[in-house]
Amino acid sequence: MNKLCVICEGPTEVKLVENLLFDRLSRTYCIIIPITLPTGKNPMGGTAKGGFRRSGGYAFALKYIQDSIKHNKSSVFTTFFDLYNFPDDIPCYSDAERITNPIVKAETYEQQMELDIRKEFESGLSFLPHFQPYESEAFLFVNPLISAIEMGDSDKSVNQYEKND
Repeated sequence: MNKLCVICEGPTEVKLVENLLFDRLSRTYCIIIPITLPTGKNPMGGTAKGGFRRSGGYAFALKYIQDSIKHNKSSVFTTFFDLYNFPDDIPCYSDAERITNPIVKAETYEQQMELDIRKEFESGLSFLPHFQPYESEAFLFVNPLISAIEMGDSDKSVNQYEKND
């Protein structure tokens, strides 16, 4: 069985992976392992809540991902980061900041990270980064019925949400 390691920006992304991907993917073909990007120490004790900037930026995340891959070479890796407050030490930052379409901006960062990760490894690497174009935490405050309608979900799903309200 394949292992999919999802390196997440913080605890919200870990919960989204656990609650949305576990059931769908683990039934079919893989074990999903969410990994929280370490973010350093919180002045009040413990670890900080998450976010790229608290972790030491892109260079820190890149090294953490490379180290994780080195220790789990047989696993497939991805990331689950969002664009909000993105660190400015990624090499394509100035070009990406001129892009107004968040999907294209996310793709630009994904391409850069994939290039940077692949520089460290020989062929056979299974790594496909994912950058969420919108703040993941925003999904905690949406109306499921409106989201289902806007995303073109089936009438069956919309009716299901209506019954649960």
